[in-house]
Amino acid sequence: MRPQPREVNVLVVDDKSSFRAIAREVVDSTPGFVFAGEAASGEQALEMIAASPQPDLVLMDVRMPGMGGIEASRKIRRDFPHVEVVVLSQLRDSDRSKVAAALGCVVVGKENLSSEFLRALWQKRTEID
Repeated sequence: MRPQPREVNVLVVDDKSSFRAIAREVVDSTPGFVFAGEAASGEQALEMIAASPQPDLVLMDVRMPGMGGIEASRKIRRDFPHVEVVVLSQLRDSDRSKVAAALGCVVVGKENLSSEFLRALWQKRTEID
């Protein structure tokens, strides 16, 4: 008998509460994904990730006051390499998006965040693991 896959715990990081609510709806409507919390800044996200249990996936905005998404993603990838980071941007071709991709993050436009995207991302990741 094949083992049941465990749920994917998702942390949403964005300074705009309206987008965090949208992202939560997407996560909640995706079978196998669980909303694990939200943060309004990079600093808050790092504190939450350092706590237990850690999320499997972080949906990270690029532009936020204080520590932005690129710096927070850099620290997450360095300190928690098992945590997948998706950088969400409205400026997909920007220099920030290129830096995020170089860090090993998936970069996607905020308008493309969907259940289908999350499922495809995680399927691809589990095929690599």
